[in-house]
Amino acid sequence: MQATKTGEAVRDLQDKLPLARVVYASATGATEPRNMGYMSRLGLWGPATSFEDFKSFDDSIEKRGVGAMELVAMEMKHRGMYIARQLSFQGVSFNIEEVALLPEFIELYDTCVDFWSHAEKSFREALALSKAKKKRLFSVYAQLSLNLPICSFLFLFASFCYFLFLFVLSLP
Repeated sequence: MQATKTGEAVRDLQDKLPLARVVYASATGATEPRNMGYMSRLGLWGPATSFEDFKSFDDSIEKRGVGAMELVAMEMKHRGMYIARQLSFQGVSFNIEEVALLPEFIELYDTCVDFWSHAEKSFREALALSKAKKKRLFSVYAQLSLNLPICSFLFLFASFCYFLFLFVLSLP
């Protein structure tokens, strides 16, 4: 597993300053075990733990999926070594408004949906050819489709196509 340059720098600092106190702050700390590789001082792997090293921790949690990562996060919270926060929705309001779409936009949207369907099929075929494990295929696909809800993605993509279409029409 390849560490990021930031992760390597954090690990190097920890190695050079073995007595320094450490606070890890990350937007993705407890989402996937691979994001935790530099967090060696948590005591989740190494001597006197269930995992010999980070690789065995990562392999074990990855093999068991999202539920296992949730358990890791719960255990870390229980030990007082993990705090997760999110912005408050207090005072937030919204209105639902229905807006009639132009027939050209509906046609463009449908074209974009066809494009996405084709892209997804091609993506699945490419991953199948790579002989990646099924769990990895799901993980990669989930990153694509779950991080940005598909309707939002299609709307944004359709909007981009629409504005690109207008731009091309405006060219001399």
